[in-house]
Amino acid sequence: MNNGVQFERQTAARLEELGWTCNDTPRSGDFGADLICTCGTEKMVVQCKDYNDGNSVGVAAIQEVATAKLHYKADLALLVYKGRLTTAARQLASSVNVHVGHISELKHGWVLDRTKKGQHIRRQEAIKRDIEKREHAAREARELQNRRERERQEYRSKLADYNKA
Repeated sequence: MNNGVQFERQTAARLEELGWTCNDTPRSGDFGADLICTCGTEKMVVQCKDYNDGNSVGVAAIQEVATAKLHYKADLALLVYKGRLTTAARQLASSVNVHVGHISELKHGWVLDRTKKGQHIRRQEAIKRDIEKREHAAREARELQNRRERERQEYRSKLADYNKA
């Protein structure tokens, strides 16, 4: 079995742990998708790129999986990769709504995790982010209040010096 097929199987196994059911596409004529995965009524096409040889995954991979999404009438498109993703590929993925993830990112709590555990983790992370935002806003409010108090004190001191003169 070649590394590409092994990587596709590894990706499918990870996605299945996250609640997806995955099927291989034909080895040739796959229209840019290595896997077709479903979860409930959601359908996702997945392109797998195992580039541990120093090469980077580029825009062509994004174009392939974006086209596969249209061809297979899927709701989601995902590029899973090993190695590096070029900046241009990231930018294109963002603009054509293709999810990208390094194989190491496919774990519970990830954005495409459809399990109850994943939903719980994402809720906990959202609560944590909300608390951090509130704490940050409270710190900024205290800093502003302290700055205004210092300005009032400086103004009073200058006023007192002016009245003495």
